Amino acid sequence: MKTDVLKQKISIVDVLERYTNATLLIREDGKSKSIPCPIHGGKNENFAVDSNKNIATCFSKCNETWDIFSLTMKIHNVDFKGATEMLKRDFLNDTKEKAPVSAPTPTDAKKNNDYKPVYDSLSQDDYFIKRGLSNEIIEKYRLGAVSEDTLELFKNIKGAPYFLSMYRYVLPVNNRFFITRLDEDKTSSHDAPRYRNFGEVELLNSHYIKDEEIQFIFVVEGYFDALSIETLGYNSIALNSVSNASKLIKEIKLNEEDARQKQFILIADNDEAGKELEEKLQIEFKKMNMSLHTVPLEGYKDINEHLIADSEGTEGFLEQQIDKCINGNSAFNILLDFFTEMKPVEPIKLHFPKLNDVLGGLRTGLYVLGAISSLGKTTFVQEVVDKVAEQGEHVLFFSLEMGRKELVAKSLVRTMGELKVEKKVNGEITYTRDLLSGNIKNQNILTLAIGEYEKTAKNLFIHEGMFDIDVYTIRQEIEKHIRLHNKKPVIVVDYLQILQPVNDRMTEKQTVDKNITELKRITRDFDIPLIAVSSFNRGNYNSEASFSSFKESGSIEYSSDVVLALELEKVKDIQDSTELNKAKSEKIRKITLKLLKNRFGKAFEEIQYDYITDMNKFKER
Repeated sequence: MKTDVLKQKISIVDVLERYTNATLLIREDGKSKSIPCPIHGGKNENFAVDSNKNIATCFSKCNETWDIFSLTMKIHNVDFKGATEMLKRDFLNDTKEKAPVSAPTPTDAKKNNDYKPVYDSLSQDDYFIKRGLSNEIIEKYRLGAVSEDTLELFKNIKGAPYFLSMYRYVLPVNNRFFITRLDEDKTSSHDAPRYRNFGEVELLNSHYIKDEEIQFIFVVEGYFDALSIETLGYNSIALNSVSNASKLIKEIKLNEEDARQKQFILIADNDEAGKELEEKLQIEFKKMNMSLHTVPLEGYKDINEHLIADSEGTEGFLEQQIDKCINGNSAFNILLDFFTEMKPVEPIKLHFPKLNDVLGGLRTGLYVLGAISSLGKTTFVQEVVDKVAEQGEHVLFFSLEMGRKELVAKSLVRTMGELKVEKKVNGEITYTRDLLSGNIKNQNILTLAIGEYEKTAKNLFIHEGMFDIDVYTIRQEIEKHIRLHNKKPVIVVDYLQILQPVNDRMTEKQTVDKNITELKRITRDFDIPLIAVSSFNRGNYNSEASFSSFKESGSIEYSSDVVLALELEKVKDIQDSTELNKAKSEKIRKITLKLLKNRFGKAFEEIQYDYITDMNKFKER
């Protein structure tokens, strides 16, 4: 088979997930979320995949880009011919060439490819009862322990009898593949893997996807988790490893018509790998436009641990998840949630009194602020969220154009100005350009400003973009931040038109529409405020701000909760671009903030500001 045909048939994602422990999250644009390099074992997130080009790249120690052949050569230390044979064997079921057997591995049993005699040879063991499984399930799934007859079947496979004397518990998946579970009493090693595979790895109960009689399918990581659910009378698919998530997606795509009639319910393990699995499957199901109900598992590591501790409680827990899938959208269910979860929610106070009064503070929702260039869009938003961070709220600032140092420098200049005006601190202010170049005018006032800004800076997290941030990156960073800090942040996206498309084939208008929709979805999913900065169409530079002013405005008017616009106060009197440029170059610019839409209260309000450009500061009038 020609190499270009193999490249078309075999995905680099599958190669990585099979040959390494990597778990990849592929976004709609075909690119993966960055992860630590699985090749050199890095700790930083410096490895990524482009599934469209079918390549993987390490941007750190390896500093290499691989296709499926070079990656296989790198991982297994084989030549091109060896890599080709491995890929054919492992991904195209080409078994003409056999891998040498040095120890029991997933390919050991290909000599007969039928493990039924193995299962028939197993002896009974109370280990499975102790794991909470019923006799009916133990019999149905042919669970048992390795016996002398079992060892006899493997006597001609090098190392297998010794191996199976430790990994005594056999967990059949089908006649082609089974898993063995370590008996901890048989080894003194504390770091031995608990499970080993025999045969080509497959999902447990993947046939459920095609079964017309089954409506609800619980998806879990481990074999015992699936059988715990089966013991209680429900249907479950086990991935048999987080890295096998892509196998589930493949099965669903192969049986899409049947799969769309099912409700999948994911119960991931209560650990970091489980959270990554949940993240990955949510993205994949969203791409397929299919429903995935995810269940947070609290108080237990996995569902088998839940079953052992509280069988009745586990059954009620599973029944509750099915009920949520059936009735989750009913008004009654929402009413109950509203009542039980109801608590006072104070909006975040804004330091501009008039703006705070008109908006009623900052609350969950999508806020869009637009203006022409040089009117201080970023400066205005930065001042607003700096004061929010000063109150102790976390702010995630996605700066797609301006660098971190420039943003911090602008804030320090504003702080120096406030110290000088409000606290009468002596000393010449170092303005932004001089500050960035190290030309300090007065060290004392700068030092005081740094101390004053410190509290704000601790709550402000700046993500600097190099034209590579999209809505899925933003979502992932928000999830990560909440996970690490246990605190929901206010989000800033500066600015909307630079946000990358989720699909390279989208037009500019389609991109803005899709991004606005996804940003709105983020505010709902995480229950947070998000401020997006937008540019204006050039054709509207000499006219008053309106919805039509927003560049590729599309869904901004309809999807946003609040739409604001900055305009020059005397825009009505400006006749040509010369007058416009003159007004835009004034040291103190007279600005009007127009409230074009406000889902939370008053609309069509106007507030006047002085934009003091040297100090990067707005002042209400």
